[in-house]
Amino acid sequence: MGYRTTNGDRRQCEEGWQSVSHPAPFDPGEHSRPPFVTLPVSDGGSPVPVGALMTRRVRTCRPDETFAAAAHAMFESGCHYLPVLDRIGHPIGAVTDSDLRALGFRDSRGLREILVREAMGGSPVTCRENDDARAALRTMRARRVRDLPVVDGEGRLCGILSVSDLILWAEGHDSLGLRREAAATLAALVRHRGEVRSGSDPA
Repeated sequence: MGYRTTNGDRRQCEEGWQSVSHPAPFDPGEHSRPPFVTLPVSDGGSPVPVGALMTRRVRTCRPDETFAAAAHAMFESGCHYLPVLDRIGHPIGAVTDSDLRALGFRDSRGLREILVREAMGGSPVTCRENDDARAALRTMRARRVRDLPVVDGEGRLCGILSVSDLILWAEGHDSLGLRREAAATLAALVRHRGEVRSGSDPA
């Protein structure tokens, strides 16, 4: 994916660091506040709260930014997932590195000509800080996603939980149950990717 970033692209992605607590004004239009998903407490072992594992400093983007700015933000921060926030901080979608790669095949326009709202993923499944991490892993496995936005009581983004966060925590704290859940989730994601590439994905 070759493109050159402009000063405007850089300004947009730099502002993204502040979006979690102070999102820039944006009229969500057809986008409504996403439904909350309350994850059950896992059975067996002591629950590990999502808040203990999640990443709190999150790079974000807005629907009215370009995909060039989103790509620059990913490159600078080394991330593969950008939550898209509405004007008051609710996650209304997401942009992934896979989205950026796919655009090169299905859209002849340049990344500076495509707004995030045109090709972002829909309202993401969310979790909360006091949800159990093993239940969050099962949700990732069922929904075939590597990341879950974490929201506060008002539905505003306060962090991101990734499979990598869970694996690193499980290894550092010798949590056998969490390691097993993480391994099962990774296996499901790898299988899903293989099915999509081969064209045999039943979904």
